[in-house]
Amino acid sequence: MNTNKHIKNQISRNGVSQEYLFVRDGVSQHDRLLTELEPDYVTVDERDLSDLLTFVQEYATKLNYYDDYDDSDNVNGDWLPFFNADVEQMVAYIHNPESFADDESTLKQLSQPHLVLLFTFLQLLSYPQQQFQALTQRYLDFYYKEVLKLTTKQETPDKINVIFELAQGEEAHLIKQGTLLNAGQDSQGINLNYATDEDIIVNQAQIASVKTLFVGYISLEDIHLQDNKSDQSFENMLRWAVGSPNQGDQLPNFNNDSVDIDYLKKNIYEQFGKNGINKKNYIKNQLFFENVGDFLYCMRMHYKEINDKNPTESEWNKVYQIIEAAYNKKNINTQNFLPIDQTEIQNIYASSIVDTEEEQATIPEYFNTFGNIIETPQNSLGFAVASPLFLLQEGVRTITLTFICEPETLNQDTLQEILDSENEVFEIYLSSGTQWIQLQSFTPSIANEQEPYGL
Repeated sequence: MNTNKHIKNQISRNGVSQEYLFVRDGVSQHDRLLTELEPDYVTVDERDLSDLLTFVQEYATKLNYYDDYDDSDNVNGDWLPFFNADVEQMVAYIHNPESFADDESTLKQLSQPHLVLLFTFLQLLSYPQQQFQALTQRYLDFYYKEVLKLTTKQETPDKINVIFELAQGEEAHLIKQGTLLNAGQDSQGINLNYATDEDIIVNQAQIASVKTLFVGYISLEDIHLQDNKSDQSFENMLRWAVGSPNQGDQLPNFNNDSVDIDYLKKNIYEQFGKNGINKKNYIKNQLFFENVGDFLYCMRMHYKEINDKNPTESEWNKVYQIIEAAYNKKNINTQNFLPIDQTEIQNIYASSIVDTEEEQATIPEYFNTFGNIIETPQNSLGFAVASPLFLLQEGVRTITLTFICEPETLNQDTLQEILDSENEVFEIYLSSGTQWIQLQSFTPSIANEQEPYGL
């Protein structure tokens, strides 16, 4: 038990409730896990609506058809004519039958009772398919626990953090390793005693301030929530994933028409049955959706949202996964590919965990280890440079600091615009024997052509 570092220990043992705050630049143990070993990597039935309808059509060719009006036993073809509609159109009809309102012939064909019964069955089939996804994990649990007889780890001794305060008039006090501390009794009336794990000298030093940092990246969900999941938010989310030519640009044109959310709704989604081949190519080759069904699902969830039907969290998560897959399909072969939730830093936030005035006791508080992007204000970032060369006594001195940057991490044009602006982007302080002294005159500039990536 390290009682001299209770603040540090508390930082390490208190978790963060928001999952998206766990952002790490290094490689964690979870990152080294192969996705192929995940229980849900392969499921018993991975077929979607397109696969199932294709199977129905192929299976129908194996069934002989006999005409009731023919008394002979002659085969009169197969059952394919009953299901011989376009697969993509059938998927679109399942998701949104109203999209064929302007195409009466196709609507009539897809609204036949036997097809509607088939479509209903396929939609109901999705429920057992979801149950099948848990079979692998259930089998693993059975194999590890019942066959291999693996058990959970043995209990480990409890650890606590303790704060010691000196009695009045004391300058320091030694607490030896193994000193027992009485913590009362547990719920069963058993005495609780904790032993210090090392020698500690309790003195009058105290922590004046503890801060934590959080690097916030822009995610699809962040963009979607910026305007409360409105039409514009949904469009911005699509533009962030498949904007053309670059991330965040306008959506790709369709038949030389500019595409925004209104055009996408009125001319693509609501009238999908009209000129369906061109729209299908646009969805798969320019918006980069894996299939038309994924696009229609995302649009259907958006329609539910703007009509106050409130899709569930799992439904929105599926939308984010589909749009992320479209981004991956568009960019996976580009140089320096990054996942969509790591392409741009939204901001770096600092939060003061504990602030204490001089001669006051430090009172630890519970806090989110990596900060909270919702509650934490934006702060200026800084660093200190220490060197014996800075031990300057008298006279006028010129100090030059040069920072060398990697080419891919420094946008010279953007930096030059910042330096040319009227805003004071840098503050520089020198330490003295008693206080920090702010410099009133300094000149930041980008290095010359011989050192193109210096500041």
